[in-house]
Amino acid sequence: MHKKLALLIGIFIFYACFSCIVNEEGPGRISRRYGYIKTGNEIFYGSYLETKSLALNGESLKTDVRKLRKTTGADAETFKEINQCYGADKDRVYYQGIEFVSNDGFQILGSYDSDIRYRDGTTEHIRDYVVKTKDSVYDGLKFVNMDSPSFQLLYAGRGGMIYAQDKTGIYYKGAEKIDSLPVKNDDFRILENGEHIYLITRYRVYMENRLIKEADPETFGIFDNGVFPEISRDKKNYYKNGEKMTSQEVKKFFKIKNGR
Repeated sequence: MHKKLALLIGIFIFYACFSCIVNEEGPGRISRRYGYIKTGNEIFYGSYLETKSLALNGESLKTDVRKLRKTTGADAETFKEINQCYGADKDRVYYQGIEFVSNDGFQILGSYDSDIRYRDGTTEHIRDYVVKTKDSVYDGLKFVNMDSPSFQLLYAGRGGMIYAQDKTGIYYKGAEKIDSLPVKNDDFRILENGEHIYLITRYRVYMENRLIKEADPETFGIFDNGVFPEISRDKKNYYKNGEKMTSQEVKKFFKIKNGR
């Protein structure tokens, strides 16, 4: 009797322990992400924690949507996340969970570094985007008054669009027209050295929005990237912050450069 009881107790303990092992969720994998998430027939957007854990029925995923922004009006059946900022259903495009533009010819043309600030005061580093629809162009959320059908992004840097063009010419930051001659895809260069951004077309050289009048586009370049970011040159001249240096300034500069 005692032997049978001991055997039953042993079997019970074995299955109880086994049961504890297989039912234990185990170490959870917690990751923070932001973007869109579908729950039932609703779409939410924001920064949230995903907790993944192992259970009897496989991997479970828990997400608390109470702190997320509801994407009001989105059609859950046709909604798709495009990237961390944009999502779209059959009719509309949403930016960070808020209705933005109609989904008519929507295209993402380029991206740049930016920051996103949430309602709880937290900030995350993200990519932001230059986009267009059939009849509109946007730099992030900012409307750009340029012709959408002919619009081309030439360069975007931290904080937004720098150079772009449409059929009327080239624009600096989408607001200031700097050249009336649009360029072809292989007809321009962009140089950047941390302090200045240069646009070199077949005929002209610009530092940001300023024309460097005497610069030769074919031979123009940055003199010493990183060490002397204010200096550029071509086959004839040296330039300091976009201004032609005199011969005396050049001599003085090379004395400083060579430590003499």
